[in-house]
Amino acid sequence: MLNEELLPPLSVPLLDVAPWQPGRPARRANSTHFFMYVPRMESDADLHSLRAVIRANQFPADPAACNRTLILWDDALTAGLGYSARLIALALLVAVQEHRVLVMPDHRTRRWCGRPPYTLGCYYEPITHCSAPNSSGTPKWSTRGSSDGLEHRQSAEYSSPHVRMSTSQVHRSVFWYKFHPPNTLWSATHDLLYRPRSWVRDAAHCIMRAGGLHGGNYVVVHARFSAEKKKERGGGLPPLSAYLPLTAQVLRRANLSRVFLQTSTPVAVDLFEKWTEEHRLKLAYTANPRSTHDLWVVGSGRRSSNHSGERLSVVAQSVNALIASRSRHFISPSSSMWTWFVRALMGKRIGDLHIDSGGAAYEGCLAEQRVEHDGNLTLDDRKRCKKSIPNLLDLHREPAALHAKAEAAGQSDLDP
Repeated sequence: MLNEELLPPLSVPLLDVAPWQPGRPARRANSTHFFMYVPRMESDADLHSLRAVIRANQFPADPAACNRTLILWDDALTAGLGYSARLIALALLVAVQEHRVLVMPDHRTRRWCGRPPYTLGCYYEPITHCSAPNSSGTPKWSTRGSSDGLEHRQSAEYSSPHVRMSTSQVHRSVFWYKFHPPNTLWSATHDLLYRPRSWVRDAAHCIMRAGGLHGGNYVVVHARFSAEKKKERGGGLPPLSAYLPLTAQVLRRANLSRVFLQTSTPVAVDLFEKWTEEHRLKLAYTANPRSTHDLWVVGSGRRSSNHSGERLSVVAQSVNALIASRSRHFISPSSSMWTWFVRALMGKRIGDLHIDSGGAAYEGCLAEQRVEHDGNLTLDDRKRCKKSIPNLLDLHREPAALHAKAEAAGQSDLDP
């Protein structure tokens, strides 16, 4: 059963600061965004450079660099793991832009984990070898003073050595409004932020071995449905019945017979159990608590004060995310942040080709609009084309030749 009991005992330390492991100095390119480090990403070399810059920022070779930090408190209680991951990634890009090390100390909510380090660090490796400073009296990060220029914000002489930010602040902020970078940016941030700890990898390996899952021999289906999500998304949330024909289509196209189901909804498990048995397909899924409601919501509809729901769900989520990230086929709702969390993790390996039905529909629509308007696109054209994106996406990862050979040999499914 994937629950809190799977976490290592207190006798096994889960350090929130990595041993000293200085990254190589990396040349920074010009950023296309004022508040965040977002260089141009036009080639594989650009992507390697971006990851090198992020790592050098978080694992500086000069100990003095640890004296300039962005302290991030993860306090967005209504955000699930997928959306929290995006908010943390945005904070990382702000930190890199201002030459600050992102640190994430324990916060009083302790919603993800009930043991040290009380954060997502229970599931993922440390993101820096710099210790968090005492945050007492630390000024809050702000977009104010932007008129003084970026050099002023980056200067140790004119800006505070330590500033604080929270995920709820990032959620409310407008500095990333209409920010739609390529998925390769999130793959770069998530490659550093979400490296599973060994116990998560061991759990994933055990589940994959039991289900006969390896390389590209399975399709992952994320069936997202709950009373709260239905209320939030309305008609934009696909019904559970919509998953079956798309799953069948992907299985036929890939000539596969194994399905790995990811869902917090018991009704979805019953549906896929019956469907796969009727069609003589192999079904696997994790054993973890499931409910018709989002797990952090109690029966009365009020949010739980002890965060036991998040702690229950994140264990299964961290394992499921790793298994999904190593697949070649992923079906998930376009409205779910979990979709984009997994999509970023699927981009771990630079050089792999990624195709998604939503992107293909959107680009196809834009191409039609260009023809109709002599190559010119308006904002209304883009909005119209966004409506062409299906509610249920089919994401496909085609590994580069070198990666494909390793996967075929079963050597790299769960590489850290």
